[in-house]
Amino acid sequence: MIRTPWRQGDGTVDRHLALNVDLAPTVAALAGVRPGIPQDGRSLVPLLGAQDPPWRVDGLVEYRGPGQLRVGGPPPYRALRTHRFLYVAYDDGWRELYDMRRDPWQLDNVAGTRRYAVTQRYLARRLAVVAQAPPRSP
Repeated sequence: MIRTPWRQGDGTVDRHLALNVDLAPTVAALAGVRPGIPQDGRSLVPLLGAQDPPWRVDGLVEYRGPGQLRVGGPPPYRALRTHRFLYVAYDDGWRELYDMRRDPWQLDNVAGTRRYAVTQRYLARRLAVVAQAPPRSP
């Protein structure tokens, strides 16, 4: 939730995909500063007005930590979130795929099913591309 002084009213719901890496570029843009190093995220400022700028269609989520060596920690993974799907590829080979339209609580892992085979292959290829992309320049 973001509140701005330039928008009045009851608020709106924006369906663009935003990630936690977008927070630092947003604060920097609002402060009028330019980071000296490349940023992974994008400023959300264009979404805070009445604009509808070109925006991402998916986002990378990852945990590259020490894995289950740390008690209670997840194994390392990379995931791709789209408007409809969440695809997770764990380093140990386990896969998860959730159809967020049919299963918003992510209770039914459909990875490896025939019905979602084409979708899973596409998301796996897309994840490989997104995970290797260099950071955006400031």
